[in-house]
Amino acid sequence: MANELTCGDQPAWPSPEISSWYEANKCVLSVFLGVLIWDIATAVGEELKMFENAPFRIVHIIYILARVVNLVRVITALASYTVSGLDSNTALKAVAWIGALSAPLNALLFLVRVNSVYHHSRLAAVGFIFLWLLTLTGIQRR
Repeated sequence: MANELTCGDQPAWPSPEISSWYEANKCVLSVFLGVLIWDIATAVGEELKMFENAPFRIVHIIYILARVVNLVRVITALASYTVSGLDSNTALKAVAWIGALSAPLNALLFLVRVNSVYHHSRLAAVGFIFLWLLTLTGIQRR
């Protein structure tokens, strides 16, 4: 134990398990960022047509916000692992707050889509609205 580097009462280097988990998270987030950028790049033409051909509604705002917030969430999470000198607690809080925006926005977008499919069923609409409200309360309890 005398030859190990320490920082106070903690080891200076993380254990191999923590190091491998850390590297795996960086790899998964990097791949996810690539897939998200690819998805945006390949869909931008169709999305522009969608915005040009239909009147601008609240659904379009929800869609744009969900896309942007998801992209910011992944970039912030990846930055928390890769940017040196970044306070990890602050970065993780930012990721959590962005996630608190991302989940309800995506669930709301799903709710709008489901309600357009089941627009004749009042029971389905009430059920999915209830599930969306559960999403909101689950975010607040964390």
